[in-house]
Amino acid sequence: MRRPGKSFVFPLLSGFLLLLGLLVLQLQLFLGVQFVISSAVLLLGAVLLAPLTFIYTRQPLRAYLRATTAALALAVVLPFVLAGWQADVSRRRAATLIQSLEQYRTRQGHYPDSLAQLVPTYLPAEPHTAYALGQYTFYYHSDAADTSRAGGYQLGYDEGLMVQSFYHGPGGRWHSDD
Repeated sequence: MRRPGKSFVFPLLSGFLLLLGLLVLQLQLFLGVQFVISSAVLLLGAVLLAPLTFIYTRQPLRAYLRATTAALALAVVLPFVLAGWQADVSRRRAATLIQSLEQYRTRQGHYPDSLAQLVPTYLPAEPHTAYALGQYTFYYHSDAADTSRAGGYQLGYDEGLMVQSFYHGPGGRWHSDD
């Protein structure tokens, strides 16, 4: 009786599905401790995947080593690429929010009490950060009640485990607290 998937396609496809699942795990987690844990899981998956694939198909050792090296290279590089992408997308979305806050202030004479007041006139919907598959929103605080900073606001988002990025507007700069 012939074993199913004796060709190279079946284990390769199952390997890609495993890496895709690990990629989703990586996108859902923050930077920091969870980033390290998810990267370790991704590396472990890559290391375990290649031997199982080649044991199953009985491919030569050289092919096994090539595939393992490629999987490990991907597992090492991918978390850093994703982290950079998440930070870049979150900052671009924050820039859109900052522009909308300034437009609101120009028309109304003050900053809004909440980001919900920008929808739908200035924004189609409240933007989300790129972290945790877009489940996390930006947080906002108007400084109208604070007399020392009256006429400003704080915009921020979580960038990792116990790491937050803040923007103090208007005309402020970004900084991170950890």
